Amino acid sequence: MKKEIRKNFRGAGRVAFLARKDSIQKMMREGYPALVIHEKYKDELGISYSQFLRYVKTYFVSGKDEERKAIPAQDEKEPVSVPGIKTPPSPTPQEPDKNELEDRANESDFF
Repeated sequence: MKKEIRKNFRGAGRVAFLARKDSIQKMMREGYPALVIHEKYKDELGISYSQFLRYVKTYFVSGKDEERKAIPAQDEKEPVSVPGIKTPPSPTPQEPDKNELEDRANESDFF
């Protein structure tokens, strides 16, 4: 007799996903859409499609193992502030002065 896994505890969906990690990853490499893979394992996983996509992103796209947590991308990180050190403001692009452009064009020997 096959032992039933309790699906009413927190994290049961993640455990079920990680148990099928290799077969899910194989299907993804073969080109199956995530929706088709989720439909195939939906009853066994017991998680929504959006949660399935989060697990795919965490464990496959980011290359993370189940022991490690997802690290935010560089854009999402808060700037680090060090006491006593002021960060200079980012330079803002400025449009060149029209007179300066005309002077440069007149000085040019290309024409």
